[in-house]
Amino acid sequence: MAFHILHTLKHGAELPSEVINYMYSSGAFMILKDFPEGHEFGIDYKSWTVGPKFMGLKMIPAGVHFVYCSVKGAPRIGFFHNFKAEEIVAKKWDKVKETFSDDAISDEEVNRIRANLKNIDSHLGPYPFENYRSWYALTDFVTGETVDRLIPLKGQISAQAELVSMETCLMENEEQVELNATVGCSNSVDREHPTRTRFVDQQG
Repeated sequence: MAFHILHTLKHGAELPSEVINYMYSSGAFMILKDFPEGHEFGIDYKSWTVGPKFMGLKMIPAGVHFVYCSVKGAPRIGFFHNFKAEEIVAKKWDKVKETFSDDAISDEEVNRIRANLKNIDSHLGPYPFENYRSWYALTDFVTGETVDRLIPLKGQISAQAELVSMETCLMENEEQVELNATVGCSNSVDREHPTRTRFVDQQG
């Protein structure tokens, strides 16, 4: 089916109705609960400023995709996911932390969502197939195993480095000093001999 979609898009044509119907029945769904209006939400190469009725995406082709969002004035955060055919991925928005909640959605809740898909269809945006050809070319050889192996411990990727507290820096510096003393090296800069390897020698 991916080949059929790519072949259609290659000629600049819109997806025929039979392909659209197939993608609705076999594609994946991304359901967002409590996502705030007016913030950015995107998948792969496409993002939107969402309205009050937005609840997620439908017709997502199977494979690896990058889902991301950004509240006003904040850097993007997101995650990679290897979507399966007919899969429903549900995420709840944490209003306090302004990020996706770490709480897992129960299988019972997912089954309720699946049974209610037709009722919320008007609140789900279609996957942006106009960008699918480029995304497919980028991720065709990326497997789900690769995503699982490289995913961060916290599961999310931020466009901005996490804040490191002064306490953490001091603790790491103390540990580094102890390690240097053990192996006989120094982090001190020798301004008189800037190119000298900084191991402890007779000159210190």
